[in-house]
Amino acid sequence: MSSQVNNAISLLPRALRGVMAVISFVVVIESVKTASSPRPQAFLAACLAIGGLAGGLCQIVDSKLLVAKLPFTRGTRDIEARMLLGGFLSLFQCTMMMRTNASGGIYMTWITFIASVLNLVIWLLLLMHLDGLLARAIRNWSNSRFFSIKAAPPSREKIGMVLLVTFLVLGWVAGVLLPWDDVAKHDSRYNAIRKTLTSAGSDAAKRAEAYWKTQEPHIKASLQQNFTLHPYFSHTEVWEGARWDEIINQRITAMGRQLDNEGKKGFMIEKDKCAMFEFFQRQGIPIPKIVQISRDHETTVKMLRTIQKNRNDYSWPLFLKGCHLTQGSDKGMMPLKAKYFEPGQLESNVLPWLRKKWDQRPNDSGRAWAVTMNRLLDTLAPGMAIQGPFRGMRVSPYNTPLEVKVEVIWGRAYLGLFADYHDVIALRDGSLEFTCRDRACPEWWSHGNSPDTRLQWAVENGHMEKVWTLAEQAAQRIGIDEARIDIFIDPARPDAPVVNEISLSSGHEYMYHTDYLAKAWAAPHLEMAKGRKDGSPSSQQEGKYAPLRKHSNWPIPKIRQTSVEVHLQ
Repeated sequence: MSSQVNNAISLLPRALRGVMAVISFVVVIESVKTASSPRPQAFLAACLAIGGLAGGLCQIVDSKLLVAKLPFTRGTRDIEARMLLGGFLSLFQCTMMMRTNASGGIYMTWITFIASVLNLVIWLLLLMHLDGLLARAIRNWSNSRFFSIKAAPPSREKIGMVLLVTFLVLGWVAGVLLPWDDVAKHDSRYNAIRKTLTSAGSDAAKRAEAYWKTQEPHIKASLQQNFTLHPYFSHTEVWEGARWDEIINQRITAMGRQLDNEGKKGFMIEKDKCAMFEFFQRQGIPIPKIVQISRDHETTVKMLRTIQKNRNDYSWPLFLKGCHLTQGSDKGMMPLKAKYFEPGQLESNVLPWLRKKWDQRPNDSGRAWAVTMNRLLDTLAPGMAIQGPFRGMRVSPYNTPLEVKVEVIWGRAYLGLFADYHDVIALRDGSLEFTCRDRACPEWWSHGNSPDTRLQWAVENGHMEKVWTLAEQAAQRIGIDEARIDIFIDPARPDAPVVNEISLSSGHEYMYHTDYLAKAWAAPHLEMAKGRKDGSPSSQQEGKYAPLRKHSNWPIPKIRQTSVEVHLQ
């Protein structure tokens, strides 16, 4: 019995060594995929190859060489040295996998992280001789002497080593893994795993593909008939197979280049709420009533005091919005209730908030494009808008106006997301899909969905047809290739939806529809790039490109004949 227990315990690190060698081999394969992808990452591929080879050699190199040549492993047993070194090599592999755009980057990030944790846990057991303690505990379990087992206290050196390794690993988790996970949590590469491992995910993916096939002709028709692209949005560089988040990142990068090279600020159509509201007013796009738009702090204060004197003339609540701030992470919106304009309340509640937000700089954190976007946002001048309420019935679960976030691709509304229902997606064929987004639901992982009837009235009573039309109208007036148009719905008035705001860098997740949205967004950009490479006129104002290749059936967008900034149209 004793020898069997010892053999079983000693087998665990040996088995892990074999698994580690296999994982390291897969990392080397991922390095090749990274180097040969449509967007090669040569330096990263080299780091992955080195990390993979080092991880494999760590498990097969001669034990005397391993222990003798590495200073921090001297005086330790061979297996301890292998586990410690293997753990840190896995962390290196994991760090590199986070940055690869290869298809296996997501799941290999987590596999290498788990391998690192297992290596370090086994290293801890071996270092503290807990493997022997465990063996004795198992042997004595049957004769009830388990709690009488005693172990020699570890030395100070070992305790120090454990504390150091723990500090390093936890620091890496806090500084590297968690920030990466916050950015990558909506990475569409997860969908390939979900639909492979779950039947609900597989079924949902098939339905999304079938829906895409019905919508693709409509997007192409929109490109040919209803849509002209503002030249500001024609510079997004994409590649075959580019993911949704990658295209958004490329869009923001193109905006940064145009700011640096030409001083263009077309991003203000979304990132500056004052400019956005003024654009919609000029274009006749319905929005909740604007009380005031101001670029001057004192002018805003004067307007607030005017409202205070005549508060019976206003519908409540009003909304005070920082034009240069987001309503999410920057908390740039304050509901103004009537009680805030009673004597003394304006000075104690509203004006301090106004001063604080006027001076606050915007920050688009937690996104892959945060660095470039924050550089763009730094150019925005402070401003405030005072907006009236949307008067529709409040039927959402949070007693707020019912809002649908519509994704419009090349002038065609593709789907609408009711985020307050966590999440219901409305499709153009009249169907409604519900995916439970609570962590306790299996659909949170699988992204499976089921038909939903809670919002069927919006389809049957014509609300959604008006929503689709308004979203397409807004996107076409802007001349934008992709935009999320957020629209308020009044259940009592099907013909009166209004635009709340738009987004050029949506962080929402559209489950298995995401890949098809990315495909539709990228395809015309690829055709424009092919046209330029094939020797067509370089001036986009001419709107001429080389003939389409025979294998492609995507129309090339017509470029709008304008030099006016997007938000000033």
